[in-house]
Amino acid sequence: MAQRRKEQFSLFRLSLLERREVSLFAPEETREQFLRRAFGDERVFAHYANTFHYVPHPEIDAGGVIMGAIGRQVEAEENLPPRQGLAESVRETWKAAVVALDPVDHEDGQKVAFEIDPKVGGPTPLLASLVASINGEVESRYIIEAGPILNKETFWAWVRASDRTVTDIVLDVPAPNGLFNTNKKMKAELKTTRETTGAETVTIGLHATEGLKTNSESIEDAIDYAQTSGGRIRAKDSEGSSFLSTTSQKTTTLPDDNSGEGPLIVRAARLIREVFGR
Repeated sequence: MAQRRKEQFSLFRLSLLERREVSLFAPEETREQFLRRAFGDERVFAHYANTFHYVPHPEIDAGGVIMGAIGRQVEAEENLPPRQGLAESVRETWKAAVVALDPVDHEDGQKVAFEIDPKVGGPTPLLASLVASINGEVESRYIIEAGPILNKETFWAWVRASDRTVTDIVLDVPAPNGLFNTNKKMKAELKTTRETTGAETVTIGLHATEGLKTNSESIEDAIDYAQTSGGRIRAKDSEGSSFLSTTSQKTTTLPDDNSGEGPLIVRAARLIREVFGR
């Protein structure tokens, strides 16, 4: 029997912001209710030059987590049987990746796990296209922003390497939403910025020619928020070396499941905590 490949998932955080102008037909609903409605229906959306389908699977019990799949039609190159001369043949089929969404608004909620399968497409751009399709609906109160959850150790490992002097840090972070575990003062300041300016994303830039105090509580808290909220981190040291967080997205690997065989989406539902890295 062929050994099963290790299925991996990219992790994302969804941030929901209320629209400035809400349609009269938009229902009154919480963020969780909106996410369950938005990801509870089948959707057809464009991604570059291809058409993709998002299909939810409400029949799969994952403890409140929404299980679904995103796929597209592909051409499979095959050969016919020997009696037909092993002639080359092309057959149309489908290829899909498993997607899991925890829509609950808690410290580790509004989180998406997207199966990594190059034959389907990159999780980051595919999720962005799906979210853009949802945001195109005017009959909703919220706008979704999806950002990759970052590997927390990667940035600090870069900082500690060669005892470098970090001179610049730039953070692109979503305006606070939900119950992310972050410093209350920082969260309140970002929330005020969103309310007074309408900004959906806030950029924070720090510079010190002689080096930033990276061990300060303010910087540690800001980095933690960027890493867990789906933000982006850029940094530079005095020697010109740079760090870019888009190369350090957090992933999880589905562990072996001894409770039985079955499709990946079913096995992922059984091991949903491991899929989300909890």
